[in-house]
Amino acid sequence: MLACMSTPLPASPRAAATSPAPRAGLAAPLAARPSAPSMARPARRAAARSTARICACLLAMGLGACGASLGSIEATTPTPRLRPVQDAALFSGDTVVSAALLCDVAALQPGQSATLGVRLSMTPGWHTYGHAANDTGFEPQLKLSLPEGITVGDIAWPTPERHLAPGDLLDHVYHGDVTLLLPLQVAPDVEPGEVTLSVQLEWLVCDDICLMGSGSASLSLPVRAAPAAGPPAAATRDSATRGTASPDPALPDATASSAPTPGPGAAAIAASRARLAMPAPAQLELQLDATRARIHLPGAQRLTFIPDPDCLPLAELIEDGVADGETLVLRRAARGPGGARLLGTLVVGPSGHGPLRAHRIAYPPAPTGD
Repeated sequence: MLACMSTPLPASPRAAATSPAPRAGLAAPLAARPSAPSMARPARRAAARSTARICACLLAMGLGACGASLGSIEATTPTPRLRPVQDAALFSGDTVVSAALLCDVAALQPGQSATLGVRLSMTPGWHTYGHAANDTGFEPQLKLSLPEGITVGDIAWPTPERHLAPGDLLDHVYHGDVTLLLPLQVAPDVEPGEVTLSVQLEWLVCDDICLMGSGSASLSLPVRAAPAAGPPAAATRDSATRGTASPDPALPDATASSAPTPGPGAAAIAASRARLAMPAPAQLELQLDATRARIHLPGAQRLTFIPDPDCLPLAELIEDGVADGETLVLRRAARGPGGARLLGTLVVGPSGHGPLRAHRIAYPPAPTGD
């Protein structure tokens, strides 16, 4: 147990099909927040993180739930209401979160690609964690079982929300529903028929208390050969139309191979795709020196930075991570976990208003691309 308490949480999984062993982590209880007014913020955060790791060990050992009260940094919240820890027996991380496996097409085709979605639906008031540099929580862990000839790529994580808890603990979370996306490829030699895909998950979910949960989901899909292409459009037209102007090229040609029929999960996958971070725009300016990182985007009203788990160490992300206007300055930490590059997501626009605009930040660029 002592080794568990002293070991920092490991890095997030990269590959979705074979995720590593789940980690433990959760928000610390209010009791962990130091009461001495003379304590500096770094000391308070260190104490709270230590308590969070102790609670993580207890959860991993199956010894119950830890109380926590979490409030959004974007809104003023009243004094949190704590449930007695014994009330955790009324809840289970398996029941406050449900999992489903989705696909954006109704049928797979040999040699074609599709998008798989792992959807987590949370009871109102509860949240789980995104793939980011979190002080306490950890993102859902996935292990997929796929039939031969079907492969998936890395998880595409929708942009999470910034979330501040008592004790100056900063996490990046999902509320309500979230759909994690995975690119799916069907080998050309997969035979027509039916295939079943399944996923096993583990997650940490928090409200006033934090609970470990697990679940599974499966999806059966037909595999159908692509329809044979019809004869050229000109050969099927009535002779009276020959020699006239060709049809509007914007209109679909009924004789051409049509796009795959959307599946029941297409709408949820499309909504999640809209929350993915896009490449940084050309006008984005980045500067990095030994003490700070400066991000400037002309015309921006508000900028929020969500660091990746392997982002370079940042000193005061609570204060520096959000700024009104076109410029965001992030102070670097002298030491800490992370790499040597500024890696993360830049969210642009007023929080909670209008469509989400998010851009990937990777600076300096990797030698072979990023």
